[in-house]
Amino acid sequence: MLDWFSSKIAMIIAISILIISVVGFFNNENANLNQIELKNVADEISTAISNMANTKAETQLRVTFNKSANGTYMNPTVQGEAYCINLTQDLVVLRCKGFVITSKIASPIHLWNASISDSSKNFSSSEVQKYDSAHPSKQFLSGTDFVILNRLINIDGKDVYFTFVYLGNEN
Repeated sequence: MLDWFSSKIAMIIAISILIISVVGFFNNENANLNQIELKNVADEISTAISNMANTKAETQLRVTFNKSANGTYMNPTVQGEAYCINLTQDLVVLRCKGFVITSKIASPIHLWNASISDSSKNFSSSEVQKYDSAHPSKQFLSGTDFVILNRLINIDGKDVYFTFVYLGNEN
């Protein structure tokens, strides 16, 4: 009788360990999927910005999280949850569900709206530094549209293409 009882307890322990292992495996796989999806979104944003920076023309791209709006659509959620976007002059940083993912931007960007800063497009290098210092990063939640603007700017008498990123409501 004692042998029968102890064998049943051993089987219950073995089955419990197996169930815990399977659940742990699937939780780990789900976390990996979250990281991969978040990394893909970060890379998509940094690629869009880098591609605009490589364009030697005045162009503008609106990134939207609304399928019915004009612009380049981006998914507003990762595994059903909104994510936080933080842009610096050379990085895209995304945060969601305790994960932090970064993606490098190929060329430095400016996080202020040049289209409303000076209609004449003439800046001194000190003005650009002042604007960049005042806007070192931009943080917002997915679902907030943003604009990538490549614009020809005259800095200290020299024409240079600059890439600007600003929120869609900063027009």
